[in-house]
Order: sequence, then C-alpha cells, then structure tokens
Amino acid sequence: MDESQAPVTSAAVSGSQPSAIDTYPQMIYWPRLVLFVFLSLTTIAFTGRLFWWADILGQPRLHYMLVLIVLAFFFLLAQQTRLALMAGAGVMLNVAAIVTSMPTITQTARYSGETYPPGELTVVSYNVNVGNPTPENLVTWLHEVKPDIAMLIEANRAWKPVFDELLDILPYQSIVHSSGPYGMALLSRFPVDSSRTDAAGTASLPVLSAELETPVGRLCVIGVHPNAPFGSEESINRNLYLYQVGAMAQTRGMMCLLAGDFNAAPWSSGFEIIRNLPNLQPSIWRVPASWPASFGPLGVPLDHILLTMPFDKVRPIRMSKIWSGPHLPGSDHRPLITTLEVK
Repeated sequence: MDESQAPVTSAAVSGSQPSAIDTYPQMIYWPRLVLFVFLSLTTIAFTGRLFWWADILGQPRLHYMLVLIVLAFFFLLAQQTRLALMAGAGVMLNVAAIVTSMPTITQTARYSGETYPPGELTVVSYNVNVGNPTPENLVTWLHEVKPDIAMLIEANRAWKPVFDELLDILPYQSIVHSSGPYGMALLSRFPVDSSRTDAAGTASLPVLSAELETPVGRLCVIGVHPNAPFGSEESINRNLYLYQVGAMAQTRGMMCLLAGDFNAAPWSSGFEIIRNLPNLQPSIWRVPASWPASFGPLGVPLDHILLTMPFDKVRPIRMSKIWSGPHLPGSDHRPLITTLEVK
C-alpha cells in the first residue's frame, strides 16, 4: 500500500492535536490516584485503636466522605462504573464509621417521676487560647450571646481581669489555674455548688466539675481538655483522660454536661467511653465543626457540648439547638453554643 492509501489518523485530521479519546487516560489518571489515596486513608483510619497516627488520620472522615462522593459522580459521568463503585464503597465505609460513633436519633425518654416547669438554658464552650492577644473579642461576643453557663478552655488566673468584665452577666466563677494551656474556667449565671478540680490521665491534667441549680433542674457541668494525641504516649494519655471523665459523668448519678476541647472527633478511638454514656445527646448529625476556626463548617468537630443522664433519672430535657459560633480572632477554635430545653 502506497502512502496515498495510508489510513488517516485522528491526529492527522486535527493537525497533530490529540483528540479527546487520546487525552482520556490522562483525564482519568489524577482522579483515580486521588481515589486510591482517599480509599487508603479511609481504611487505615479503622486501625486507630492500634496506631496513634492512624487515629489522627481518621479525624477528618467527613472530608474523606465528601471527596469520595465527588469522585463517585465524576466516574459515573466518565462511564467508569468500577471506579464509581469503589468510590461509593469508600463513602459507605466512612458513613458506617460516623453513624456508629454516637446516637443518630435523639429521643427524650418519658419520665413519670418529678416534673419540671418549662425552661431553657444557653450554654457556651470555647477554647479561648491561653495566649490570646485579643480577649476583648471574647468579652464583646459573650455580652451579645448572654449565655447562662460558659466553659472556657485554656483560661487560667491570668484571665481574671477579663472575667471581671463579665460579672454583670456571669457573676459566679470557678477557675482552674495552669501556667500552660490546661487551665479552664466555669462562668455561670447561677450559684456554683460543689466545685472541685480533679486530675485525669497519666499526665494528671485538670478536670473542673461543679453542680448548679438551674431552671431545668440540678445540673453537673464537667470541663474537658485532654492531651493532644500527637504521639503514642500522648494518645494513650488522651484516651485515659476521656475514660476517667466518662466514668466521672456516669458515677455522678445526675444530669451532666460535658463541655470543652476533647482533642477527638466523635469517631475517634478515644471517644469510645464517651459515646457509650447513657441517654447521650446530641445525635451525630448535629455535631458542629469547631477546628480549625478558619475552615468554618468544613472543619473537624474536636470541641463538644454533650448531655448525658442516668437511665433511672431521665428528665424531659433535650438539646433543641447546637451550633458553632463565629471565628473570633485570637483563637484557632470556634465557640460552641447549645440550647437546653424543657417543654
């Protein structure tokens, strides 16, 4: 066959420019690589009980799920059914890890004992950053929110002048001093009874607890701030701290609020004792992101306000709302706000 009879290629017709068919493998390469990376991260995160670094990799499971959802739709449009199914399987693995971490339905059990009049409480939890250069932002914001109870993490005695500016709305104050980032302060509109500081975990970090008589009944408030799990020993310390806090809440025999920076997402291995607390609220789908503050709703839920109460002393109280507040300059966390309600 002479040259005049040679088949005409698509590249020749288009002036040596590759066609969509020619570039198709390159179009798929990077999404496929991202797919395998996120499938690997999703799978490795299930070994968080064995390896501290795997537990950290498991913190952003919501992000893995969102990326895999986008990839699943991309591969469907690209008619890559096998890859779309793999992305879908990764989505389901992350969903399973998330929905089994905390209650998915919050139900207020009926209690035939003592009745409580209708009432409502606003509770704030916020890691303020011990070295915050602009504490006046906190004062202004709390005056806008006017909470009934505020648990402030990384706030020590050096913050006393700041708290004095809040005496008009939160006159009752209990402070745990620490020269480092493990101080905390409970500010309340109600008198603080039985305030005490315990030590938890092998690092003996403080836990602030107190009882308050409120319009929704007597309430135990526990401030939480364990070690950041950056290392094998620190991860063990965090888990032991959370285990002791969970045991403390269970043995109080009353309604308890756990508030603070848990340094753990609800699906973290260290959260197991917490997720098994009786009558736990809120449901997993209502846990807001809090860190890093600049990420907004795309952050990781490391800060929490949780309500638990014994099975034999259930009250008709629920978290009607829980949300993250604004990014206040000076801290890399967002505050959490919740409303407790008795109807």
